[in-house]
Amino acid sequence: MHIQDREIRRVVSDEKEYRFGRIMDIHQILERMTVSLDESNQCVRVNARVNDGKNKYVTSMKVNGEVIQYSCSCGMNGCRHQAAILLYLRKQNIDRFPYFYEKAPEVSKYQ
Repeated sequence: MHIQDREIRRVVSDEKEYRFGRIMDIHQILERMTVSLDESNQCVRVNARVNDGKNKYVTSMKVNGEVIQYSCSCGMNGCRHQAAILLYLRKQNIDRFPYFYEKAPEVSKYQ
């Protein structure tokens, strides 16, 4: 998706949160994500669930090149979870909607 770094920095203005978002292993924390086209608002909606090892959070965004709306259940807007999701989306070439991502469940070594 076309999201510029300056837009990510605008949303995640706290330097500490931005840096945490950059170093988070998105493939480790991202459990599920849906990206869907919202034609009436001319944007895409992003809903993701992340697990940082201690807690699970849900983050939602509307993006049209700019992030026009965002929230996270961690209670902080412009947080590390949103930074990690935006940095991940910036590298993706999503051209079909809806786009789904779901982390494969870990295989139990006790099976």
